[in-house]
Amino acid sequence: MAKRKKLKKATKKIKKATKVADSPKDKTPIINFKSQTISEQLKLGESYVSLVLGAVVVLGVSILFFIFLKENKSSNSSQLVPTPAAIEGQTKKTIYVLPEGESLWDVAVKFYGDGYRYTEIIEANELPDPDYVPPGTSLIIPNIK
Repeated sequence: MAKRKKLKKATKKIKKATKVADSPKDKTPIINFKSQTISEQLKLGESYVSLVLGAVVVLGVSILFFIFLKENKSSNSSQLVPTPAAIEGQTKKTIYVLPEGESLWDVAVKFYGDGYRYTEIIEANELPDPDYVPPGTSLIIPNIK
């Protein structure tokens, strides 16, 4: 008996929430949207919303990563300019234009394979402040073997 009362109440609630069109051609139920939220109306669960937002975040981070790599490649392009003496083969000196973000240690590793040989670059160029060499400075790289 109690089950029938509960069933009748549930049936009444469903009838209130939905209305059937009066025309005999269209028997589709019309849903009352007053009690539904936007996600219920769109039938999107939290998992779908999380999936879409996660995809947007991953896409944004990957775009930023590729932009960073592209900018980093273009700024790291360094210029090697051999001196006329190096072309003739008399001495082995090279002029190197220091790119932004690179130190004398990095240059010594690049040319000599040993960062401790940065002192040779300092001596050859008579640098007043070897701790800071501004980008774009032309450096003579001596004794390259």
